[in-house]
Amino acid sequence: MAKLFIPNAKDVKVASMIVKAVLENPRDKLILHIDGKEFTLSDQMTKAFLKIVSEISKGESVAIEALEAQLTTQEAADYLGYSRPTLIKLLDEYDVEVSKVGRHRRISFSEVKKLQFLIQASQQQAIRNLQKLEVELGLLELEK
Repeated sequence: MAKLFIPNAKDVKVASMIVKAVLENPRDKLILHIDGKEFTLSDQMTKAFLKIVSEISKGESVAIEALEAQLTTQEAADYLGYSRPTLIKLLDEYDVEVSKVGRHRRISFSEVKKLQFLIQASQQQAIRNLQKLEVELGLLELEK
């Protein structure tokens, strides 16, 4: 659910001062000082922060909503360390929920993490099955 922020006159004034300071020092990194600690914002976080502050400086209300990351199949494959075609096979094999944007698949990050867990569990089960088979064939002796 989106959180709506409706600025008052003081908020508009402070936001305007921030926008002015950033415009006067465009090369400087955006750094926040809180309780004696210094935090340097990434470029992406700086852009988001400035977009919000810019709208507030105009007296506009701002709504903020957290969205779950949607990954492309290539991004998900890179994250998991698989090729894209292998990932697509795994998505089908493990019946992972995907959404389609046109012909392209998008996978939520939570589904990618769930797939990662399922793959690891399957690998661990396969190892246990191999160990059991080795014992049955007399290739591996159990320690007593």
